[in-house]
Amino acid sequence: MVLEVYGNTGSPHCRIVFAVLKHLKIPYEQKTLDMRNKEHLQADYLKLNPFHTIPTINDDGFAVFESRAIAVYLIEKYSPDNQLYPNDAKKRAAINRWLYWDVASFLKSLQSYNGPFLFGNVDKPDEKAANEILDKVKTLDGLLSQSKYINGDNLTLADIGLAITFASINATNLDTKPFENVNKWFNRLENDLPEVWSEIIVKPNEMLKKRWTDKLSASK
Repeated sequence: MVLEVYGNTGSPHCRIVFAVLKHLKIPYEQKTLDMRNKEHLQADYLKLNPFHTIPTINDDGFAVFESRAIAVYLIEKYSPDNQLYPNDAKKRAAINRWLYWDVASFLKSLQSYNGPFLFGNVDKPDEKAANEILDKVKTLDGLLSQSKYINGDNLTLADIGLAITFASINATNLDTKPFENVNKWFNRLENDLPEVWSEIIVKPNEMLKKRWTDKLSASK
């Protein structure tokens, strides 16, 4: 039975899963749920994921939900001891801290910045939320002045997750050009992940960038 993946690249949480699938060339069948028609609330899907969220995978009857758990599972099963997530407790802990920080802090800050302005009734972006994101990028910039990747000299799953969030930050009105080390790292990843970059990193943010452009124009 081919691996089934429920999700789409419009969701930043799904992108890390699709990035791993494509980078490791794991065969899969994408399943897209029509959430407007509540397909994610149907009984068959709730058996796979009682929280009815995406992404979720069904690997021959074994279901996994939560993006970072899925990404780790895929590497451990289909490419064990890959440098993306090496079989070493300390190296994995170093990767995990960034995976969890990304989803719980970095991406969350971005969503808190995007949501009220793009989908709420506020007329301008929140300056405090903007500064919070830029402070986090500044911290990353300092760390990346010391190494090629976030955990040293090798590309890991942590880099992929952080890059997906950073790409979405670049789709907003925030200026990240002053952070030279982050941008060098980001450009390096483009060369490292050619099978992933356009479809998973760049194209999904085109809609976000358009929303920001349109809302900023309407707010003038």
